[in-house]
Amino acid sequence: MPPIAAVHAYRGEADLAFAWLDKPVDYHQSGVYDIGPEPYFAKIKSDARWLPLLCKIGVAPEQLARIEYKAALPADWRESANGADIGRRIACCDPAAP
Repeated sequence: MPPIAAVHAYRGEADLAFAWLDKPVDYHQSGVYDIGPEPYFAKIKSDARWLPLLCKIGVAPEQLARIEYKAALPADWRESANGADIGRRIACCDPAAP
């Protein structure tokens, strides 16, 4: 994300912020994909151009909600070198852990 876009957004200068945000989107630059949670953009999130911008880069709330996330630990994760360490850390923090 261009820092100048964040500055304009923070100052509430929506036209200038969107002009600068459109540039990396048009050129498919990766830095623009994490703008959603950035507090600098709070003043322009109510602008009618905000959701279409998020849709254009694929991070609109309804797009993110459709992503299926399935993760499973391997059956022997506690026996692995890293897994054993994780198991010890969990046990020390959770009194109910074995």
